[in-house]
Amino acid sequence: MDALGDGNALIVGGAVRSAVLGEALADVDIATFLTPDQVTKACESAGLKVVPTGIDHGTVTVVADHQGFEVTTLRRDVATDGRRAVVAFSTDWTEDAQRRDFTMNTLLMDMKGQVYDVTGQGIDDLKNGVVRFVGDPDTRIAEDSLRILRFFRFHARYGKGDPLENAFSACTRGAGLIENLSRERVTQELVRLFPAKGSGASIQSMIDGGILSGLWSSCFNQNVYATLYVTAVNAQFSSFETSLFAYSIYEPEFEKTDQKFSKYLSLSNRQKDYMTQCFKFIEDHSDSHENNLYLFGQDVTLVGMLLFNAIKRKCTDPSALTALLEEIRQIPVPALPVKAGDVMSVAHLSQGKEVGVLLKKVEAFWLSRNTKPDKQECLDYVKTLL
Repeated sequence: MDALGDGNALIVGGAVRSAVLGEALADVDIATFLTPDQVTKACESAGLKVVPTGIDHGTVTVVADHQGFEVTTLRRDVATDGRRAVVAFSTDWTEDAQRRDFTMNTLLMDMKGQVYDVTGQGIDDLKNGVVRFVGDPDTRIAEDSLRILRFFRFHARYGKGDPLENAFSACTRGAGLIENLSRERVTQELVRLFPAKGSGASIQSMIDGGILSGLWSSCFNQNVYATLYVTAVNAQFSSFETSLFAYSIYEPEFEKTDQKFSKYLSLSNRQKDYMTQCFKFIEDHSDSHENNLYLFGQDVTLVGMLLFNAIKRKCTDPSALTALLEEIRQIPVPALPVKAGDVMSVAHLSQGKEVGVLLKKVEAFWLSRNTKPDKQECLDYVKTLL
């Protein structure tokens, strides 16, 4: 322990990687040789709230100043089945490091900012953009096959150049093991992939290596994806990850895309409905931006137009796409200028099915003229139907 500072807790994970790379620290996770009971007792004695969020794996969340910090006891694997591990607590920092996935993920940092490289490779690998498994890649993957997807996500975030050959080969050999993972775990890992600048290259590597081969789009084009990424970031889409996800799994035959939802993914109803609407837009949208805005709303129209130009026109010009999106954003979302009451008044009808039929015909007339007719023109059209 002397070589790792004189405290009983060290920072691990993304915060350490960010510190080494000179980036702003985000979430701070902590490792300790204290057991969860000891952590709980010590923190509660200090007036801090402790939540047993992952107690089976030695993790509790300590809440300080309204912020949660995951604190995990050092561990060693007792048994693994490729999906989950049975662990035993440890007091050995090196032993804990040996059970982790990548060398850059074994780095530790004390509260003074001193970084400890337990494997002796983590700092160099991180700075050089090399995602390297700790020890034998096949062994690490056999312990938890989710590490295959984590490998490509980490490479998208930190990697430089092509993936390490022995790691990539191990992922390819273990591709079938992913079928044993839950859709929730697969989806969570993929959603975290898309924000990374290198996500397109990682997806292409997965396609080349047969990783989730039934998920990715037959239309996938890395250059087009790069254009989508830049455009979506520049346009400040609130859900740009979902937009990139939609491009990556789209198939011209919607039934095939729909099958991917149920076989590979666990999406919220909102996410699934959003993507389904985007796919519908690609096939059914109008040449009129106003019509599209009325029928699909601004968000789906913007993303749908972006996806249409990427998928159907293979557009690789971010500036042209950005200009198109800005043009659409300047157009107010149209509203049908007549309501049921207006139709009832002109047609001398009381509320009923016939009013709804007339209103739908007026809407069709209004859309056929790209939402240009005003209220009076629409009411005049109603009169022609009587």
